[in-house]
Amino acid sequence: DKNNDEILVDPMLIANQQASINYAFA
Repeated sequence: DKNNDEILVDPMLIANQQASINYAFA
């Protein structure tokens, strides 16, 4: 269960990072 929680959180953090990167490059 703890692993599942981490997997659910990871995509959010990754999406946030990607959004920041895209904003910086835009």
